[in-house]
Amino acid sequence: MASKVEDTNQEYQYSYPFVTPSGHEFSFYDTPENQRLVVRHTSGSHIEFKADGSVFLKAVKDLHINSSVVNKETGEENSEQTTIVVDNDLTVDVRGEFKLKAAKIDIESGSTLSALASTDMKLTGNNIIEKADEQIAIEGTKSIYMDSKEIREKVVSRSSDAGSQELGGGGQSITNVSGNAIIRNNDPNGGITIQSAGYLNFVCGAERVDVTGDPALAAQGAGVVAAMGNVSYIPSLNGRAT
Repeated sequence: MASKVEDTNQEYQYSYPFVTPSGHEFSFYDTPENQRLVVRHTSGSHIEFKADGSVFLKAVKDLHINSSVVNKETGEENSEQTTIVVDNDLTVDVRGEFKLKAAKIDIESGSTLSALASTDMKLTGNNIIEKADEQIAIEGTKSIYMDSKEIREKVVSRSSDAGSQELGGGGQSITNVSGNAIIRNNDPNGGITIQSAGYLNFVCGAERVDVTGDPALAAQGAGVVAAMGNVSYIPSLNGRAT
C-alpha cells in the first residue's frame, strides 16, 4: 500500500511502507536525494522527516506538548527545564487566536524588539515600569490621553512646545484646576519668568491680584532689564528673587 502523504518525486521501487488495516502508517522511502520517513495516524495527523533534515509535524486537531521531567530522588515533576534551540530564524504563523500563559515570562532581545497591533494594544498590570538608558518617546498621531488619580514628575530640566508649527499656525496650552494651583520656585537665588511675544492677561474672579516683594529693588531691577535687552530670564539681585 502506498503512502497517503503525497510526494510526486518518490519512486515506487524505493518505497517500504507499512500500513495497518485501519490506516496507520510507518513508512521508509529511500529514493536518492528524496529519502523520507513518515509516521502517520489514520486521522491524518503525521510527522515526516525530509531528506534535507527538515521535520514536518501536522496535527489535524489540537497539538499538545507536555514536558515534565521527574526527579528520581524527590519524585517532583518539572525539576529541570525544557530548552528549544533554533540556530536560524523562527516564524510562528497562527491563523487563529494565539494565547501564551505562564507563571513568569521573560523576553530578551539582543537587538531591536518590535510589537505591532493592527487595531488596539492593551497592557495591564499591577505596576508597570518602563526604563530606558537613553530616552523614551511616546508619539500619538491624533492624541495622547492620561487618566490617573495622581501624576508625579521628577526631572532635571523640562521643556514643552505647544502649537502647529508644521502648518504655520498656533495652538493652545490650557491647564484646568478645580482646587488650588501653585507655581513655586524653592531656590532663593532662582527666579520665575513669564514672557509673551503678544499680550499677557491676568484674569481674577475676585478682582484682585497681589504681587509682593521688595520695593527697594524695583528701580535696580528695571535698570538690569534695560541693560540686558530681550531676555527670557532675569537673574536675581543681591541674592533676592526678582
